[in-house]
Amino acid sequence: MEPTSTSFLIIDQIKQYLEIKIRLLKYEGIDKASGIIAELITDLIVVVLVLLAFLFFYRYAGVVGRAPP
Repeated sequence: MEPTSTSFLIIDQIKQYLEIKIRLLKYEGIDKASGIIAELITDLIVVVLVLLAFLFFYRYAGVVGRAPP
């Protein structure tokens, strides 16, 4: 049986489908990874700011609360 042009066309379409599917999976993985990294960076910034605020208020709370000599 000799391959026809329609069988080649179907094989080409399957190859294109698989290439597009693989590319889509890569993009979805990149999207999820970048979302996770963005959340981690945001959480780290919030923790650092809260720590700085805590240290600032802890340092100067004693000065404000003291009675004058």
